[in-house]
Amino acid sequence: MCDTFVRWSQMDAKVVQKGCYILWNVWVERNRRVFEHTSQPATVVGQGIMRQVEDFNNYVVKIYGGMRSPRPLSPSRWYAPPVGAIKLNIDASLAEEGWVGLGVIARDSEGKVCFAATRRVRAYWPPEVVECKAIYMATHLAQAHGYGDVIFESDSLVATKRDGNIVAHNHARVVPFGVEQCWEHHCPSSVTPYFASDLWYSGQVRKPNEMQRLILTTFVGIMFGFFLGVSFPSHPLAEKMNLEAPLLPPIDLTYIEDKYSGLSTQALLNAWSTLKGRRVGPSKGQALNDTKVWVPTNPRGSERLPPRIVVSETDFYRRRLWGLPEEDLSSKPNYLVAFTVGYDQRYDIDACVKKFSDNFTIVLFHYDGRTSEWDEFEWSKQAIHVSALKQTKWWYAKRFLHPNVVAAYDYIFIWDEDLGVENFDAEEYLKLVKKHGLEISQPGLEPNSGLTWQMTKRRENSEFHKFTEEKPGWCPNPVLPPCAAFIEIMAPVFSRNAWRCVWHMIQNDLVHGWGLDFALRMCVEPAHEKIGVIDSQWIVHQSVPSLVNQGVAEDGKAPWEGVRERCRKEWSMFQDRMADAEQVYFKSLGFSINNTARYPTQM
Repeated sequence: MCDTFVRWSQMDAKVVQKGCYILWNVWVERNRRVFEHTSQPATVVGQGIMRQVEDFNNYVVKIYGGMRSPRPLSPSRWYAPPVGAIKLNIDASLAEEGWVGLGVIARDSEGKVCFAATRRVRAYWPPEVVECKAIYMATHLAQAHGYGDVIFESDSLVATKRDGNIVAHNHARVVPFGVEQCWEHHCPSSVTPYFASDLWYSGQVRKPNEMQRLILTTFVGIMFGFFLGVSFPSHPLAEKMNLEAPLLPPIDLTYIEDKYSGLSTQALLNAWSTLKGRRVGPSKGQALNDTKVWVPTNPRGSERLPPRIVVSETDFYRRRLWGLPEEDLSSKPNYLVAFTVGYDQRYDIDACVKKFSDNFTIVLFHYDGRTSEWDEFEWSKQAIHVSALKQTKWWYAKRFLHPNVVAAYDYIFIWDEDLGVENFDAEEYLKLVKKHGLEISQPGLEPNSGLTWQMTKRRENSEFHKFTEEKPGWCPNPVLPPCAAFIEIMAPVFSRNAWRCVWHMIQNDLVHGWGLDFALRMCVEPAHEKIGVIDSQWIVHQSVPSLVNQGVAEDGKAPWEGVRERCRKEWSMFQDRMADAEQVYFKSLGFSINNTARYPTQM
């Protein structure tokens, strides 16, 4: 067997390449059969192997000009820096509209990774600016790591010319865990194949001498024997030999991700043996479990859990206390509507609920503490009730409508309690929302009642509208609020994706939501196309001062006056916070913005 493996180095490179792909696919098919109890026909596997070989050769020809063909230095090939220097390969990605990916990978004279980093920002920059931003990020990271002698390479025609930048190019496409993520002394697994190719074709991986061949042959022989032993229980001989269980249980070892990419072979064998209940190698003084599950891509706080057990989203579907879980639900509503209510408005809410079909989950937030009285309505017995005295709907929404809690619903209605719905049908409304591609919307308001902004005024003989005209001086930009990309907060309707963004923008302490309507545009793009008003399904704002009267009389002011004053203060505070947040963010990227008033004067 040793001679067989040694002779591989003397074979034609294309033959070795096909042999490697055959071995890899045989191993994949073995795992599929043992763990998933499925398999593919041999012809399909063979076609897949040939396609993989063809794809690899196309890649090699495109990037390196062919397999191991000796040629002089070329800009399409990566070369290691001089001893003592660090080479920074930089690239940027503009694959998704409105999002920019920046990627940096630093390597030393031996081709080893010093660090790799990626950053994802929401911006609209020309390609030249994006490349310079990537170089700017690389410079800061190099300084932070203490590197002084550095070489920059990118594929920019403006900043620093380079064709063979495939590792950084693919690294820029990696979505970080958060805004920015940095890997120390290794790179993400999705970039590893390109990194390995760079090493090989740059000459950093040399042809082995006889001693290296012997070591390689011995290692491959050991691994071959190990994998053969693992596979043995699936062989027909296993039944004749009465083997009760495979050497390794069918456990998904992808749990051990980038964090452990530097583990030695012995550490991996110990980890696998721990899963089997056995230990390989020395055991004195060692803990029972040296290697723990750690998946950085899991939701924060669940990194120690295997991915298949993580449930990060939930819903408001009511379940039984008996029977089988899969038999609990006869149907799953696709939409959710939440009302913030007091018992005095029960008849208005009853009329509203009847406009929503069984395809809606009904949630009532009770600001007066009266919940059981609502059982006079049959639908209330199936609704979700949440009670907290004298709280607003945005206080409730922030705490009980987390995006992961309402992830099962395509659209979320967050409505006031004083709305007349005689001319409204929820299902017909959503048909128009989907037809016109609206992510954030509201029904048109009857012009004769409760109208504040022209944008939300219902237009006769129209299905919907996205633009309007306002008072002079209020709309210096016709595609910004309040003349476009704008709805009010009394009866908003959000798509699942839009709500995920809006929820994060709601402030914990600004409970009235004033000013939020002017900022909704930041959660969809382009906002003036994705935010609109449905005219053919309209409502009436009855302006019942119910929650306003839940305030407390102070300093000679009526309860409602104190509440209204708090609303105005919150509007001003929200504007200031948004302006400050934008200023800090753009300053961190090297930009400055004109911090002028964006919105009309408060009402």
